[in-house]
Amino acid sequence: MRKLTSVRAKSIVVTDDDHIWLVGFGQPSGSRIGSLDPQTLDVTLLEPGDPQADRGAIGWTGGSVFWVEYADSASLVCMDGSTGLASGTYSETDAPVVSVPGVIYAVRGTGVVKLPSPTACRG
Repeated sequence: MRKLTSVRAKSIVVTDDDHIWLVGFGQPSGSRIGSLDPQTLDVTLLEPGDPQADRGAIGWTGGSVFWVEYADSASLVCMDGSTGLASGTYSETDAPVVSVPGVIYAVRGTGVVKLPSPTACRG
């Protein structure tokens, strides 16, 4: 067990290529994303975080990508599962979401919808 000091995770996601990502809050505040080494449990921060997004972020797995919703944003960000870099945004759905190549599955109201993936996000 390792205590997390640089990110307070609200979500943990694993992509197809076995990358593990922590999504949540930074210390002392703001959204934060970090890569978790599965062997050492060391966290490498992806970004400095956004201190203006004090309610943090939440994430979901999506095959070769992962999805991040920032609490103060109306869109979801598709992140590359290997690098953690944003590869596109999707503003026409509700969260939570998961995806496989070419298709996004989203919860909308009391149902589930199937949506095409944006071109920039391979799913």
